[in-house]
Amino acid sequence: MTAGLINIFLALLVWLLVRSIPDSTEAPAVLKEEPSATAERRKFYWVMLLIAFVTGLASFIYEVGWIRMLSLVLGSSTHAFELMLSAFILGLALGSLWIKRRIDSIKNPIRFLIVVQIVMGGLALSTLFLYGSSFKLMQYMLGVLTRTDNGYVLFNVASHGIALFIMLPATFFAGMTLPLITHILLKEKHGEKSIGAVYAANTIGAISGVVIAVHVAMPLVGLKGLIVIGASVDIVAGIFLIWFFIKSASLRFRWGFSSAGIFLIAVTVFFAQLDTLSMASGVYRRSKVLGKNEAKVVYHRDGKTATVNLIQFRGGTLTITTNGKPDASINMSGTTRRSSDETTMILAGVLPNLYHPKAKKVANIGFGSGQTTHTLLQAPWLERVDTIEIEPAMVEASREFGYRVVSAYTDRRSHIYFDDAKTFFSVRRSKYDIIVSEPSNPWVSGVSSLFTDEFYTLLKRHINKNGIFVQWLQLYENEAYLVASVIKAIDKNFEDYVIYSSDNGNLIIIAKPAGKLGLPSTRILDIPVIKQELSYIDIKGMQDIYLRRIGSKQVLSPYFQSFSVAPNSDYYPVVDLYATKARYMKRTAYSIYKPVLSPVPVIAMLDKDMVRYKRLDINSSNFLARAKNAYTAMLLRDYFLQGSFGSRKKKVNSTMRRHAELVRYYNKTCQFGRDSKVYMESVFVLARATIPYLGAKEFSVFWNKVTPGNCQGLSKLNKSWFDLFSAVGRKNAREMSERAIAMLGNKEVKVSNHRYLLDIAMLGLIAQEKQEQASRLWLKYSKQLYKNGKLSAVTRLLVAHSQRNKTLH
Repeated sequence: MTAGLINIFLALLVWLLVRSIPDSTEAPAVLKEEPSATAERRKFYWVMLLIAFVTGLASFIYEVGWIRMLSLVLGSSTHAFELMLSAFILGLALGSLWIKRRIDSIKNPIRFLIVVQIVMGGLALSTLFLYGSSFKLMQYMLGVLTRTDNGYVLFNVASHGIALFIMLPATFFAGMTLPLITHILLKEKHGEKSIGAVYAANTIGAISGVVIAVHVAMPLVGLKGLIVIGASVDIVAGIFLIWFFIKSASLRFRWGFSSAGIFLIAVTVFFAQLDTLSMASGVYRRSKVLGKNEAKVVYHRDGKTATVNLIQFRGGTLTITTNGKPDASINMSGTTRRSSDETTMILAGVLPNLYHPKAKKVANIGFGSGQTTHTLLQAPWLERVDTIEIEPAMVEASREFGYRVVSAYTDRRSHIYFDDAKTFFSVRRSKYDIIVSEPSNPWVSGVSSLFTDEFYTLLKRHINKNGIFVQWLQLYENEAYLVASVIKAIDKNFEDYVIYSSDNGNLIIIAKPAGKLGLPSTRILDIPVIKQELSYIDIKGMQDIYLRRIGSKQVLSPYFQSFSVAPNSDYYPVVDLYATKARYMKRTAYSIYKPVLSPVPVIAMLDKDMVRYKRLDINSSNFLARAKNAYTAMLLRDYFLQGSFGSRKKKVNSTMRRHAELVRYYNKTCQFGRDSKVYMESVFVLARATIPYLGAKEFSVFWNKVTPGNCQGLSKLNKSWFDLFSAVGRKNAREMSERAIAMLGNKEVKVSNHRYLLDIAMLGLIAQEKQEQASRLWLKYSKQLYKNGKLSAVTRLLVAHSQRNKTLH
């Protein structure tokens, strides 16, 4: 808007200035002296305009091709696009500047233009031979740069250097063409109006080049073919000028020059090869190019919006990538082992049906591998599933996933639309019971707009009454404040939401525009295919699904609101601006997941919508730290209640096993003596390992077995710790706060334990709805305990609940 207003202001200013210039009915003398145009002059004039058109056409074919090529090297973020565009424009500017200072000294500008056209085409062809080395440059660069703020600056500088390495030579010559053409026409006395005509023809050519490159040439002939077409246009234009203007030259000269140009094109067509494995490697993320001993490309297609590859890795995993960035992986080895991506795609299809078991119509944004659509279609009550995918090559490539996604292609209820999601929902009036959004990572150019306030506002209009919205959001290559920005946008548009973690690095957010989300239904779990798919990702029942629940809006909203960041929007594109840096720095937002892993049971005590089971009975999972930890807690419980780990002994790591055995031994013998410190360390380990996972009653029974009973020799302080852990495990808010506050005042307590005690005391007070007391307690101890100002996710959540509507830095 600001840019538009500035343009309007400048236009008005120019108009006012022009108005003040008096009209002159007498034409300038130079125009009076111009001879009348002849047919030959008109032909000359139109040929020059044709060359201006052709130059614009070829240059923008190059630009589209180079940007796609470089997006596989630099990444397809908005910042990477800016670097590529600036390199392209810089080349044009330098070429124009160079020719400006020499143009008057050129004896035969037409011959010079011919040379420029042919050399420009040749240099464009050379980029296909140089392209492979750009991956090695990026690999080397990422190997030596540090993941710091300064390293990120150098990364952008070096990325710009790679863009210049590819673009600068040809664009330098492209920058000479328009000054040369206008100079030629002015020299031939075609008047200043020819300048406008030249730039108009060039602009029309540029627009035509973009349309042809994106919508016709790229999908038909690919990147290599696209660059060859652009270069051929320039070279043929040069050859045409030779035959049209240099008639005095011998036939041998003209045929020789023409043959040389055609030879350059032929050599490139037959000998320039683009390495699809390098292109599929995502070197800008992986920091290395995949080797032939690691993987092979089984599908490659340069689509309208992205280059899509299907990579077969050793071990059987098949991965689909867009512009080098993996979008989905499925294990095709025939074993029951699944990839981590499958946990998210399967749950993205199962969770919406749990929360809306009466749904009829579903829209799924982003095809990916097709597994989410396939999973959704296993629900027989669904009447229609519309999948919106912007790139047709994604759907074509994903057929290779075979039976794992077959319903997406063969089920009559499945309908695939090739369109941008914003456009799809803007032009259609269809409403859905469920809308699932699973776009690529937010740092990808254009994708962040699918995580904005405006997009969520648009989607709300297409959700039926009692309908729900499901958002897949990555925690890797992200930061907590960026996730908070997205959640704030969701919070603004949806009355209720609940967040699940499908694995250690991905969130699935289920939101409802109006009203509260009800308790999930188990209806879909009765479907044999769904039951089997869930078993492959270590889910055997609802308790395993609930274990993946992080929390509801009621408990998590204060945490996200505490970040001093605006809701992500088209006007405040927080994610688009900063997610690329998070990717480079290899940062994560895993801290959001910490509250459910913490021995401070903040979610269990503050989330009123949390379902509580009397007895923990879950599967372990390599995909989810919480499932693994909860399984260990379950085995520790059984060990102390039954006296043995039994056949599951090897499923508990040796260190944890030693802690459990040591505590049990000392409890039997009561011989603490000098080993009380070692003993208490093991007690602390057991408390941290079980408090987050065992229910109040089963923890009470378990902790009675851990407590040494009538043994003598334990200090008063150590007994206080046993009592505190008992209160925390039983979720007794009053007892927790009283005991923790008392221990905070005990000088014998190690300073390193004070933060835990403060968290427990605040949680106990907040659970009793004594937020003001919790806030005062925080103010009393925070300065001495948090001198560096950095808060854990748990502490931040507690402070946010005690100080509602305040932002924390």
